[in-house]
Amino acid sequence: MLWWDDSEGDGVGNRDDFQHTVPFIVISKNARGNVNGKPFASAVNLSHSSFLHEMQEIFGVGPLLGDAANANDLSDLFKPGALHETPRSR
Repeated sequence: MLWWDDSEGDGVGNRDDFQHTVPFIVISKNARGNVNGKPFASAVNLSHSSFLHEMQEIFGVGPLLGDAANANDLSDLFKPGALHETPRSR
């Protein structure tokens, strides 16, 4: 997984308002494929806490820390069922 951080130009805006887009690239045989020749773009709101949430789940660390407990996981970036045995929505 590759990603860029801090998309706010001034670095002082509300970082949880989801008005900023940050590139996040998943390279995996289980990643969602291109759509009509363009890379898949998730409509799910994801944040730093989403990444922490997923890493904690993958490595079996719990309980989920801070806002990670409330954040969407990264399963939308992968083929259905690739990360979790049963699909979940939050």
